Amino acid sequence: MFKRPPADATESIPANVRRSLVESLFADSRTMIMGALATSVSALLIMAITRSEAPAVVSVALFGVVAVRLYLIREYQSRSHTNDLADVRWLERA
Repeated sequence: MFKRPPADATESIPANVRRSLVESLFADSRTMIMGALATSVSALLIMAITRSEAPAVVSVALFGVVAVRLYLIREYQSRSHTNDLADVRWLERA
């Protein structure tokens, strides 16, 4: 269904462009946190109205994803002072 690009296709991106793309993924955590809070409040309200536990499960899963993303943002900030391509590739995979 989906084909992976050849291994050399990802190598053709210059390091500075690769770094810019990765940096855009870790740009601003405030909007992510606000979105997670708004979604969780909505899920809790829906849970109260419908008396269903499914929105609470979704809310907990969302906070798990946000926690992982915040960890990765912290890792990015600790690695962002280097221009090491290995750091950029680790962050890209993360």
